[in-house]
Amino acid sequence: MFETSTLIYMGHFMSSWGDRMWYFAIPLFLTDLDPTSLFLTAAYGLTLSASVLLFAPLVGDWIDRTGRLNAVKVTLVIQNMSVIISALILLLNREFGDINSSYLIVVQIAAVLLGAIGNLASTATQIILQKDWIVVIAAKKTDFLTNLNATMRRIDLFTKILSPIACGQIMAMATLTGGAIFILCWNTASMFGEYILLRMVYKRTPDLAIKRREEEDEIEMEELGGGVEEEEQDEINENGKKTEEKQKKKKRSVFQKVFGFILVIKDGWKLYTDQVIALAGLGFSFLYLTVLGFGYVTTSYAYNQCFSELLVGIVLGAAGFFGILGTFVFPLLSARFGLVKSGLYSGIFQVLTLIPCVASVFVAGSPFFLLPANSVNQNVTAEPTRSPLVTQNSSYTTLQPASNFSEATLLPAVNGAVVLEPEILFRCLKGVTPPVSFLSMWLLTAGLVAARAGLWSFDLAMTQLIQENVIESERGIVNGVQTSLNMLMDLLMYVGVLILPNPDQFGILIILSAVAVTTAYVLYAVFAFKSGKRFDQPKHTKVKQTDNAIET
Repeated sequence: MFETSTLIYMGHFMSSWGDRMWYFAIPLFLTDLDPTSLFLTAAYGLTLSASVLLFAPLVGDWIDRTGRLNAVKVTLVIQNMSVIISALILLLNREFGDINSSYLIVVQIAAVLLGAIGNLASTATQIILQKDWIVVIAAKKTDFLTNLNATMRRIDLFTKILSPIACGQIMAMATLTGGAIFILCWNTASMFGEYILLRMVYKRTPDLAIKRREEEDEIEMEELGGGVEEEEQDEINENGKKTEEKQKKKKRSVFQKVFGFILVIKDGWKLYTDQVIALAGLGFSFLYLTVLGFGYVTTSYAYNQCFSELLVGIVLGAAGFFGILGTFVFPLLSARFGLVKSGLYSGIFQVLTLIPCVASVFVAGSPFFLLPANSVNQNVTAEPTRSPLVTQNSSYTTLQPASNFSEATLLPAVNGAVVLEPEILFRCLKGVTPPVSFLSMWLLTAGLVAARAGLWSFDLAMTQLIQENVIESERGIVNGVQTSLNMLMDLLMYVGVLILPNPDQFGILIILSAVAVTTAYVLYAVFAFKSGKRFDQPKHTKVKQTDNAIET
């Protein structure tokens, strides 16, 4: 009835929609638990990053050793059940809990731990499907693989447009309670639906039932390279010796078996550094050392700056739209300039989008504590440092005459929160005063939205570089290490937020993030230029992995 690729797309749509809703909602739930600081949000993100950093190589090794269908079944159940239980706990706490109760810390810890478990399972599912299954389904057809990657990314970004808007609208009409119920029901249905679809894909693709041995992978890589030249024979012999060494490593002592997870991590990182795309992967990881994205911290910052749930959803939707544009631009760039150069040009575009982001730190409306306009409030730490705009009693909030806050009016306070006109777009959290201008936020969001085009085009380039240059028997662990490296940078970002948790210090994080993004593309540029003429072909060519280069 449906083509195999269509079934993959349908399953990915269900998974991505649920992930995007939870990604949008969890900063709201965490901010609801602690509206005065970004600390809880940063702790949540740090825990997620640390769990992936520590366990992604183990997960990748487990994927390599486990049947494909069993692996995806386990990860789907863990991923969805973690979200279901977490949403249920937060829902019950919101309806029946007390913010001053002693058990609130238990709720916070449970939300963080369940989030870490679910994120690790989600990472495993992504590795299984996007780094392995679609490579097998493509059956060595490079152009087909390019289209599969691009379509999967478009689906992901399409859900990024609609899912936050839909979830934000549900929360606007039915509060966080309605949003939690909707997310809970979606993930319950999605867990069964995804497995049914993927099982159909598995049955239709007999090669998915076969896990290739390493020796077969090396022969396949040689075939993709179009034959072996005489001068390359020494390198192949050396590869054969390495294979024998790896076989010997399988015979481990009892001590090594007990503490095997440490050896897996060590061997995984060693294997990764031997890959020809290691430098490009290192550069890619620096894109995680940033708050210049729509992650938990930046979303919480937007709420702190009086963006409503719906407005944040609209901004996320715009970002997804630009990301989709990037997925259409990438195949054109790749066909015209080649895979590596297309990634380089995508990176240059993203670096240009850093200009409005950095400028947002120094313009009107920025809460940055080093600005002269905010110097009078340097001692304020619990709230963002802004010029006083409002006075508030138990029921109403009024605008001071001297304000130039976009000529907005303030409506009666709702549950202690400041509501701005139009209230559907702007709504301040309890205890938070609106900025004197939204210019800073508009510049920041404009830069972040435009950057998605370059970012996702570059992401596709990196994805295909890894797919085409890592043998099948090592895909799980190599991608696991890459994810672990990404999360190391993500963890460092959250450490920075824990050190600078106040909104008036967010400008420092923006500047440091701009430096990290620039560093990422500098490293990638070094990789591209070191590769030389091997990547100058303006078409997708099949590749062969050697110890020193990717040969076309």
